[in-house]
Amino acid sequence: MGMQQARAGVCPDINQSIGHTIHDTLVHNPAIVLEKYTGAEAQIGIALYNALPDPGDDTGDTFYLAFDLRAHTAYMAVTQGDCLISNGAWEEQAGLTVHRAIETARARAAL
Repeated sequence: MGMQQARAGVCPDINQSIGHTIHDTLVHNPAIVLEKYTGAEAQIGIALYNALPDPGDDTGDTFYLAFDLRAHTAYMAVTQGDCLISNGAWEEQAGLTVHRAIETARARAAL
């Protein structure tokens, strides 16, 4: 097995790696609360992310939502595999709204 095959799930640019970004963030601020969404839940998060100020049309397969409750800030990121597509920071309330929408969809899907 070649090196390319062994690293297929890793972003080739370490500066665009969500895994690297999360590691660095948590080392410097262990109070961050992080949630990772995949599948239909990720698509809901990404759609809402794209509707936030400076609307976009980002696509990906994973959505991350992190909260820094001390700073009242929500961080959101769209990734494709381990590679960061887009990210940003908003007031905590925006993140809570996205979180509630995903949780509501999850509850409906469970019915």
